[in-house]
Amino acid sequence: MKNRFEFTAVVLIGNGELTDDFTIDIAKMADRLTTQLEIAKKALQTIAVSSAQGNEAAKTIAAEALIAIVE
Repeated sequence: MKNRFEFTAVVLIGNGELTDDFTIDIAKMADRLTTQLEIAKKALQTIAVSSAQGNEAAKTIAAEALIAIVE
């Protein structure tokens, strides 16, 4: 299963008032990013656990990435 991470930039133009549609779009983006972070967290946890038996470098990288996600 491939997971695609979306990088989104939001630019406010005009008088700065948020419309209902814009607010809904921002909420949807936040939900997608939250879901993607949860998927990444689970994947890194799996890597850390499975690497514990063999590859110390992979375990270290996964553990550091998990710490960065949690923060």
